[in-house]
Formats: sequence, structure tokens, C-alpha cells
Amino acid sequence: ICSVFFRKIFILQLVELVLTYNFTDCDFKNIKDIYQDIIHPELNVYINGTKSIRFNKFVYCEDACLPLLSLPPPPLPLSLMSYQLSFFFSLAFSSFLVNFAACEQPDCLIKIEHFTFKPIYGCASLAKETFAKQTNATLSLRCSGYSGIQINNTQTMKKRRKREVKTDKCLEQVSYLIELWRRFSRIS
Repeated sequence: ICSVFFRKIFILQLVELVLTYNFTDCDFKNIKDIYQDIIHPELNVYINGTKSIRFNKFVYCEDACLPLLSLPPPPLPLSLMSYQLSFFFSLAFSSFLVNFAACEQPDCLIKIEHFTFKPIYGCASLAKETFAKQTNATLSLRCSGYSGIQINNTQTMKKRRKREVKTDKCLEQVSYLIELWRRFSRIS
């Protein structure tokens, strides 16, 4: 019985990996605008009253194009031709930087979705917060093929009790979200 249980858990984890949306077909500019106008103020409301948020772990958006950078650069000749090529390489490099930043945008959104909607021990309720609902709506509307996250609204439909105490874990998660959104906004 125990091995069957663990096998089912393993299969569910594999299915989740396969079904994870990759956020490559999104309107990044529009998502950035909505973040700045709607989601960012809601994140600030959530952490309002917190004196400081200091955590030892940092979360970064990773570059999906990074494996392409592991190739060694071609050798450059040290002749007059190198001066002629320098202009070409500077143009190519500037457009490369734009593409390089674009490779980080999907990873930022993957991590934003993860930190917003995946409950962790000590913080199970972020998906019901206003910023999470706005994030879900934004990603659903601005990412082609993204179906959104199903949020259980049974508790929110009942008379709302006092707001849940914000645990250190939840504040840590929200601080990661703020940093990921900031990074996303800079590269969009």
C-alpha cells in the first residue's frame, strides 16, 4: 500500500512538471503595465506595517538562453579587420542583449506563478490575496493558452473573518514576489 501511494505521488509530480505553462507567448509589456498599476500597490498593501524584510535567500530570474552562451567566442584577428568587425560586433551584441533579457521574462513569470500559487509550509493562503487574484487574471488574459490557477473561493464567499496573521514565511514569499516582479519590470 505504501509503495502504491508513493508511486501515485511521483506520477502526480511528473504530471505537474509536464503541465507547467512556460510563459513564452505572453504580452510582456502589457503585463508590466498591469503590474505597475495594480499588482505592485497590492503587494505593498500586503507588506504594509512590516518594519523590514531581511531574508538570506535570493530568487533570480534565470536565462533560458544561457546554454547558448557556453559556446566559446570565435577568435578575433588582431589586424585592421578587427576594427571593421568591432562595429558589427557592437551592433550584434546590443541586439543580443535585448534577446538575452527576453529569455529571462518567461522564467520570471514561472517563478512569480510558483511563489504566488504554490502553498508552502507556514504560508498556505497567498492565492486568496488580492494581488494573487490580480496576477492570475493578468496572466490568464495576457498569456495565450494559459488557463490560470483555480482558486478555492469557498472561504472568501463566507463572511470574511479577521485577516489571517501574516507569518514570516508569507512575508518571505511576498518579498520574493516583489523582487521577481521588479526584475521582470526592468527587463520588459
